[in-house]
Parts: sequence; structure tokens; C-alpha cells
Amino acid sequence: LFSMYLDRAEEEDKKVVERWKGDADGILVFTGLFSATVAAFLVGTYQNLQPNPQDTSAFYLASIYQVLAASNGDSKAIPFPLTPPPDPSKFKPPTSAIWVNALWFPASSSASPAPC
Repeated sequence: LFSMYLDRAEEEDKKVVERWKGDADGILVFTGLFSATVAAFLVGTYQNLQPNPQDTSAFYLASIYQVLAASNGDSKAIPFPLTPPPDPSKFKPPTSAIWVNALWFPASSSASPAPC
């Protein structure tokens, strides 16, 4: 009687293990896709938290131009643009960029330990 029970229980255990393997594989695939998607969005939105490098270059070039024009005493120098480039030291990321990244970073870190 006990050997019959043991055979039946072993059979059921194998079925359960196979189901668990299938579930684990599905979870791993989902977690991998989720992580890749979040990483793609994170790379795109993280740039909004930093000043534009082109604005920084334009600011320093305009500053160099002003110094050179002033040191030469050149009255025929090209006038400075009407709107000077923004000062990179005064850069403040938009509130929306802060909020979006504040949500993407935890989503990214929560996807990593899921398969463990």
C-alpha cells in the first residue's frame, strides 16, 4: 500500500516540478523584457537631467569671444547675439524630468531582483 502511494506521489511531484519550471521560465522572460524596456526609457529620459552639452559649448565660446573682443578693443567686432546662451552652472532640470526619472529608477531596480 505504501509503495503504491509513493509511486503516485512521485508522479505528482514530477508534474508539479515541471509546472514550476514552466512558470519560472515565463517569469524570467517577462522580467528580462521588462528590464530591457525600462532601460531603454531610462536612457532616453536620463539625458533631461543634465544640461545640454551644446548649450555649454555655446556659453563658453561666447564668453571667450567677449574676452577676446574686449582685449583687442575692436570696435568692428561682430555684436554679441541678442539672446546669450544659457549659463550651464544655473541649469535646473525640469520638474517633469525629475518625476519621470524618479519613477523609472525604482522600476528598473525592482525588475532586477525578481528572478532571484
